[in-house]
Amino acid sequence: AASDVYKRQVVMKVSDLQALFGISRSASYRLLHTPGFPVIRVGGMLRIPRDRLFDWMELQSLENTPNQNPKIVGI
Repeated sequence: AASDVYKRQVVMKVSDLQALFGISRSASYRLLHTPGFPVIRVGGMLRIPRDRLFDWMELQSLENTPNQNPKIVGI
């Protein structure tokens, strides 16, 4: 199952990010270039450290008050 892949991977590909968030490829790349978003370069490829991604997601939810939309909306 897809959820098992996320549990095993140390780093995720852009396609994994797309599947996890249900966003387009272009939205994924915009997110990768957002200041503070956890991304590393491996050769010419961009990868997302899984644990740092989940930490970033938690931080985003903590930073948003009940009257705000999460930052990932509208990317």
